Amino acid sequence: MPTGGQTQTVETPLEDVLLEPQTQAALTALLKELPRLAGTLQVMSRLCQAAEDALTDPEFMGGVEDMLRVKLRPWRERAREWREAVEAAKDRAERSTERIGVFGLLRLLRDPAVQRALRFAAALADELEQRRAERTDGLRTQPSPAPADPGGERR
Repeated sequence: MPTGGQTQTVETPLEDVLLEPQTQAALTALLKELPRLAGTLQVMSRLCQAAEDALTDPEFMGGVEDMLRVKLRPWRERAREWREAVEAAKDRAERSTERIGVFGLLRLLRDPAVQRALRFAAALADELEQRRAERTDGLRTQPSPAPADPGGERR
């Protein structure tokens, strides 16, 4: 009988549940695996304890921090160099009042640095498109070698 704010729930008596064949089969399987499960739980308990000990040890965590700093230093330096280069290019482009017309564009296309940048941009676009297609198709297609273009131009 419900009292106060409690509601009455309909529950199956334990005896009825234990008499079901599926429940008996599950309990039998569980009892057969119990020694192995106990061993697994002991191993997991030791692993958890070791992880907890390591994560709460200031000396160990200091060593992990130092190792990460050493391993990530080249990446941080490269990222800083890229950021500085992008900022310098942005500043240079904002200060420049030079108009680039068709002939200026043709002159720029002969610049080896511009060619490298264009090849990179084209390869990046191809790679991103390939990865997008892989996500949608779920199939990995190998990039075919680019055909030799006698004019050296990409269309």
